[in-house]
Amino acid sequence: MTWQEEKHPRDDEGKFTFKNGGSSTTKETQTELLYGKLTKAEKEKSQTKNKLLQELGNNATPADILYGDNESLMKKIEINKKQKIDNANFSIDEIEKAREFIQGKEGLKLEAYKDTGGVWTIGYGHIKNVKQGDKITKEEAEKLYAQDFVEHIKPLNNVKVSLSKNEKIALASFIYNVGSNAFKNSTLLKKLNNGDKKGAAEEFDKWIYDNGKIQKGLVNRRKKEKNLFLGIE
Repeated sequence: MTWQEEKHPRDDEGKFTFKNGGSSTTKETQTELLYGKLTKAEKEKSQTKNKLLQELGNNATPADILYGDNESLMKKIEINKKQKIDNANFSIDEIEKAREFIQGKEGLKLEAYKDTGGVWTIGYGHIKNVKQGDKITKEEAEKLYAQDFVEHIKPLNNVKVSLSKNEKIALASFIYNVGSNAFKNSTLLKKLNNGDKKGAAEEFDKWIYDNGKIQKGLVNRRKKEKNLFLGIE
């Protein structure tokens, strides 16, 4: 005789009624009635799978539900978590806060000049294709800043942990100043991805040299970035 839930509804005590009016006091689950008794290990495995599927939510596919093992489900959860992290996505408020912070540290120069490292620079710290004698307007400086900002926040996607607004802005300023490649190869990034934000904050203090010499301007900038990163200001 095949057991059918709709024909033999259970009550709150787990009993179900047969057509002949008899009843069973079994506490077996529907799965056990269909497939037999589960061992303790199998029950625990099944319970773990249910929890993992709940965590996956709408990302769980029919294949996950029917055939997925716990190891593959956990891997999928980790992948989904990493994909959800988008540190290079700035809100309007974050863009404005970053603009105020970065431009305040860079300063505005409408005529090309050499920075402390001997690099021709213009606008808000723009260095690409700049040569002696170049002049721009404030509007052109803003456009160059916007282009540079977009490029310099892309490396934030190399950060595999979620960042707060202050942390994102501090790092955006840091990358804008030292460059994308320097950030990608930095101990600061490694510590961040190891979950050591306090250790990462201490790394700001090391980036105060230009042409092998300590620059007071960089000392002050790193202090501001570090404090912002730590939420001190």
